[in-house]
Amino acid sequence: LVGIVTYGDIREARPSLASAVSTWEMNHYLASLNIGEIMTQATKSVSPEATIGEAADMMLTSKISGLPVVDAKGVLVGIITESDIFRMVAHHWKQGQDDSTKPYTHYDGK
Repeated sequence: LVGIVTYGDIREARPSLASAVSTWEMNHYLASLNIGEIMTQATKSVSPEATIGEAADMMLTSKISGLPVVDAKGVLVGIITESDIFRMVAHHWKQGQDDSTKPYTHYDGK
């Protein structure tokens, strides 16, 4: 794994909206960019065995919105994002389990 491309990376790569660039020119510019030019190098990752709390803490302290999940061989097996954690917390609260000390059982992503 060498890096990831986030919405923020794409937003930063596009020309300023204040410039006199047409939509066609902006789309052409973005379509011609190489991923390597705009990606965020993957300096942080978590293992599948990491806890949600560990991932959230790493994202907060690193000021990033997501982390690649890599196995012991360094193979990408997934990604966890702020949105994933927010959905899990919302699901947890909807189930009436607002006590954060209760064990978390399962979340299927819906």
